Amino acid sequence: MVLLGPAVIGFAQKLPSPTSMWSVGPLTKGEPVMGVAFGAKGATFSGPRVDSQTGSIFSASRSIAFAGDRIVLASKIGMRKVEGAQIPATVYQILSLDAQTGKVKDSREILAFASLQLFATNDAHVIVSGRSVMRLTPDLKDAGSFDYQDRGHKSGNVENISPDGSTLGNATSPGFELIDSHTLSAKTLTEQPIVITSVSSKAVVSDSPWWIKDYPEAKSFVTLTDEKGQHLIFHGDCGGQTRVSER
Repeated sequence: MVLLGPAVIGFAQKLPSPTSMWSVGPLTKGEPVMGVAFGAKGATFSGPRVDSQTGSIFSASRSIAFAGDRIVLASKIGMRKVEGAQIPATVYQILSLDAQTGKVKDSREILAFASLQLFATNDAHVIVSGRSVMRLTPDLKDAGSFDYQDRGHKSGNVENISPDGSTLGNATSPGFELIDSHTLSAKTLTEQPIVITSVSSKAVVSDSPWWIKDYPEAKSFVTLTDEKGQHLIFHGDCGGQTRVSER
């Protein structure tokens, strides 16, 4: 009972209720879109409806960043033709809000041919990942850029930042780089194919089933890749999306 006492007290304590800071909106004008789904009976159309602007929970979690006394967010506002491109670009509006009042302090538009993602660095800046990688100040001024092709890669994709906000992960297909979020300088971590789920300042975690030939009975795998190579750290019947910390 002595051992269980603190645990029982902890569960009995009432959790604090969230406090509303402010309420603003809509910050941007939504775009009417049509939906289409394909099934056994052919195509089914829905809409028009107002676009959700983020598209998925994954995108929503990467559409807002906290930088100093600002909250920076990205909102999809439309499409635009780009000279020399076969498909139209998606137009995103980047907004910088005062964290205390919710007032829009600064804004700018950025084009992307896919999703646009935001990450907060550990020095109160914002990383915008789209056609290229941009480093912005809290008031959305340019503070550096990274081009995927500058290091000789055919492609690149920045979808993750380390928990401490110091390092971005760039999937170069094949291979993987770690990018300093302050200087945007990159170093190669591996030249082997890798599909990441999480990145730290020194390593990458993947749940790809590349070890199935060694463990044919296992259903899930967790691989850690660092400067010393790839290391299988888990295999078994259960699993889920993995995360890496800075410990």
